[in-house]
Amino acid sequence: MIFRQKIFFPLFFSPALLLPAAPGFCSGAAGGYQKTLCEDIKKPFFSPSGRAAGIVTYKPGRPGAAAARNNSFVMPKPGGTKRVFVIGESNAALLARPCPGGDRDCLSLLAGYYGYKAEILNCGMPGYDADRTFAVMKEIMQYSPDAVVALVGNSEGADLSVCPGFWQKLKGRGYMAVNFLRWRLPPAEVAKKFLLDEQAAVFRRMARLAAGKKVPLVFCTLPGNLSDFPPMGDLPLEDRLFASGWDAYVKGDHAAARAAFSGYAEKRPKDPLGRYYLGQALMKMGEPAAARGAFRSAAELDLYNDNCSISCNSVIRRAASGPALFLADLEEKFRLAAPSGVPGGAMFDDRTHWSREYDALAACAVMDRLLEAFGRSPSAAGGLPLSSCVSAVNALTLKSARPDKWPAKTAVLARYLVFYMNMLNGWNGFKERLAEVPTVFLQRLLRLDRRFLIRISESPEAMYAAVTFPGDAGADAAPLENIRLFWPHYLAHLGEALSREGEIELARKYFTRSLAWAPEYESAYLHRGILRLKAGDKKGALSDFARSPAVSLRIYNIAKLNGLAEALKELRPDYGGDGDTEDGNRYFVYGGEAPLSGAAGFHPEEHGYALLGSAPEGTTMFFPGRSRFYAIVVHDTAVLKVDALRFSGGAYCRGSFSDGNVKDHQAANGAPDGKAAVLGGKGGYREGYLIAAAEPGSRGIKVFALP
Repeated sequence: MIFRQKIFFPLFFSPALLLPAAPGFCSGAAGGYQKTLCEDIKKPFFSPSGRAAGIVTYKPGRPGAAAARNNSFVMPKPGGTKRVFVIGESNAALLARPCPGGDRDCLSLLAGYYGYKAEILNCGMPGYDADRTFAVMKEIMQYSPDAVVALVGNSEGADLSVCPGFWQKLKGRGYMAVNFLRWRLPPAEVAKKFLLDEQAAVFRRMARLAAGKKVPLVFCTLPGNLSDFPPMGDLPLEDRLFASGWDAYVKGDHAAARAAFSGYAEKRPKDPLGRYYLGQALMKMGEPAAARGAFRSAAELDLYNDNCSISCNSVIRRAASGPALFLADLEEKFRLAAPSGVPGGAMFDDRTHWSREYDALAACAVMDRLLEAFGRSPSAAGGLPLSSCVSAVNALTLKSARPDKWPAKTAVLARYLVFYMNMLNGWNGFKERLAEVPTVFLQRLLRLDRRFLIRISESPEAMYAAVTFPGDAGADAAPLENIRLFWPHYLAHLGEALSREGEIELARKYFTRSLAWAPEYESAYLHRGILRLKAGDKKGALSDFARSPAVSLRIYNIAKLNGLAEALKELRPDYGGDGDTEDGNRYFVYGGEAPLSGAAGFHPEEHGYALLGSAPEGTTMFFPGRSRFYAIVVHDTAVLKVDALRFSGGAYCRGSFSDGNVKDHQAANGAPDGKAAVLGGKGGYREGYLIAAAEPGSRGIKVFALP
């Protein structure tokens, strides 16, 4: 898997940084996330802007907060006013949006409905983690709040990713210490546990501050899109069991897909994609309760961490137990509102952020707890059941209807899409794979506005124009030159999205356009071949599989499942023997970004390395990838004789080895000469490996093996 074990980079980056600075939304400039998260936080959130007759007016003092509506207030606080601060990350900022068709946010409308003269001051900031949110909370306590609402949990680890300085280094060392104590866990799992522990500690400080100031604090759990957006990563078609499940799923045999994905989940219990597609198969079979369990497990296992997991929401629930503390359980409210109890579909714009149509639902859940915080039980205050509350908000919105200035959903989703494509384009190995999240975004855009998507897919310039909103710097996150860089990979993703939507001919067109830009793009050949299999064109599929310049275990597995393995080997003898990953007499090649040492319990996947493919013992094979380091591994009783290693640029590996259970490892230096390093032979899946440092710009490694 390519993106499975990234640690701090993906743990905080949020597409909310790309949202437009439209009315009612507290948004930072997209290209300035480092400035927003590292520099602007040193400024007061609010600054005095004027004084008259002893009354001081305050306005937002941080650039990213300047676009928020209703964020000006005066001190001293006017009599009879209920002042509520909403703090946190991008989901907090969603509560500042005007209700669809209206000119006021849903929470303000509800406060008026219940008879309050209320100021709802929204301080939600995309990318803010618990530490930054707590800093905002400490500041606002001097402004006479009557309650504070906190939505935070999707952006932890920001300072460990982009912010320099002593404190960030100290926290990083704290992570390393925890990593050492929990060395038996993969680093990315340790990072997630470390950040959850840190988040819980900050929440305790927030609770103590609220109790000391006697200000009610409402913690909110965070809903997530369970059913529509898969975990970050690509389909692990190198694995025969997953490949058989995917082949069955594509063909509509959901019972067979369920069986295969269940087997894969047992075999690879920490791979979220297996659980996610098991959930999809269960949904197709009409078993939503079982599907929800699989989806929740996938979200918990997903180390990208932009979608509050079971553990994350558990931390929030525990934090909300205590005097003057309240819980608005948005996760549960969205579950109850979702068809079949599985949140997704039109409820969300992406993996994390609910759509505007559900602002009323979120506001009603929060207001229910605010009524309690103000000392009025919801029933005594005329509180409405959730469904009736949402209807009341919609009715109030109609009374205050104004022209809607919020950008069209298609443009916002396209901006999310460009963010993910641009981000993934910078990740090692992405250019060899199709990632699931951009593919799903494209499917959603196709259903929402097919004509719009086809129009912006005509050229990089057309896409750039579509995601650049007047008056903001959003396109800085993906300038035109970046869009040009990922363009062939975007076209292949669009081809796959069209294929999944059943538009066979148009999908073929975009795969072909992708290959015109990047003729060696193995994933385009693979997925165009799968497309042709769906259309019943086995001959065309075989042609695509054979034309791929790289020997690919993914291609071999799909070919074998469709009775094309022998024909493929006739056209491409370099495919050699059986491609079954369960065969013990094979070797495996992984790519990674950091050198490894042979610590006890070593396995490349536990250190962020991605499986690039495998081959039978004695088979010379090229493995495509863009890694800094390559690990050649054998397991069970396998023995591999490595004569030489050559990188894609033509250079042979010379002396850059780390070895484990390898005899004469330096014999693999230089060009093939009949002398070999011998890997394995002692048994055990975690022993027998050779690690080589790649030449700069490497696009893969060729392993010269002796019989």
